[in-house]
Amino acid sequence: MSKLESIFSERPFKVYRRQLLLLENLGSGNWSIDVPKSTLKTASGKSWKFQTLGMETAQGIWMWAWADKGNLNPESTRFASRVKEFGGKQSLSELITPKLETGKLSCGGHTLALIAASLSDRSPYFVAPQKNVTLFVLIDDSTYPSKLPSLSPAEFVAMFIRMSGDYKIPKHRLALSTALKDNDFNVTITDSSITGSRKDGTIEATLDSNRQITNLQAK
Repeated sequence: MSKLESIFSERPFKVYRRQLLLLENLGSGNWSIDVPKSTLKTASGKSWKFQTLGMETAQGIWMWAWADKGNLNPESTRFASRVKEFGGKQSLSELITPKLETGKLSCGGHTLALIAASLSDRSPYFVAPQKNVTLFVLIDDSTYPSKLPSLSPAEFVAMFIRMSGDYKIPKHRLALSTALKDNDFNVTITDSSITGSRKDGTIEATLDSNRQITNLQAK
């Protein structure tokens, strides 16, 4: 299991919640993106500034925005440079290498963008297919409505299961225990189970010999 997979496994739930909120905030209809102005506009007329994280070609080549050679507004690559700095401190070669062949890695644009977004306290990432590449950007606007509602134990379980279907999580035990702690549960971990307790209820998970979740329920 690579270090990148471990970093990814402890971070997906909080970013996934932001992604779902982003879908609500976008609403229905078409969106438009202005790359030179670093602006995303919704069908209803809402407009938010963004930071460019990176881009991925149809051939599976990822390039970090900090490695751009003049095609992007330098101001829009500040956050990507922050990701590079984090990668250097954590010795994560995937975050400090300008270009990556994602087909040779156990990750792709979504994995890299999620890790990048996790370094922000509030921002989701947005995927914007363009003519020749797919852009991955981070919403970076003080007017963006980012407040997340609290989750009941049952809502937490439903969302975690949904997330597990949308993302391939390498380390279930790490992902669940971190998510529970982030949502104010007291967590007890054994080789075969995880229990999260809070005043409004309990969440119990059963783990197999590979520490992957086989059953998750709220009580």
